[in-house]
Amino acid sequence: FNSPIIHQKKVYVGHNKGFFQSYDLLSGRKLWSKFDGGHYYSSPIIVDDSVVYGTSEGRVYSRNIHDGKLNYEIVVGDPVESSPVHHNGRLFFHLRNHQVFCLDVKTGKTLWSYKKSIANSTTLQTSSTTVVHGNYLLVGFADGTLSSLRIETGELRWEQTIGAGSKFNDVDTSPIVVGENLFVYADGQQLIN
Repeated sequence: FNSPIIHQKKVYVGHNKGFFQSYDLLSGRKLWSKFDGGHYYSSPIIVDDSVVYGTSEGRVYSRNIHDGKLNYEIVVGDPVESSPVHHNGRLFFHLRNHQVFCLDVKTGKTLWSYKKSIANSTTLQTSSTTVVHGNYLLVGFADGTLSSLRIETGELRWEQTIGAGSKFNDVDTSPIVVGENLFVYADGQQLIN
């Protein structure tokens, strides 16, 4: 379910048998393969000399891009289904259980987390990728809300209801900021701020 990423003529991708792998872009030759034992639902990202990604088993990995050596592995507890976002030495992950984690990119140490309580019967059980805008993190949740969290602390700045129905209002797409306007989509409705 994940998409590969290409960096410096190398391809990085998760295999459906639980292996994360690197290939030479031009020849297709496998450069390295590491067994994680999970499935990959989101695209990895490259940060300096590391490839960072999450698994369906609720784990976040950071590996050296050259040889696949493990920098760290962190248990976050629920499937990582959206791509990580890197900003100023921090990694942001939105998990399937409606929780956002902020990790230190070098060590994997948890800096903060923010969790919403959402009834499972009212959601499609997917998650959006977070978006950094200034000093805030924008994230859509499965209860039809868009939230703005402070990057430094995870403190809720504001929250806006986007979806209007009683079920399946999930804000699963990433918000888009254009100038002073904010575009987000949920359950057939569009908000422009």
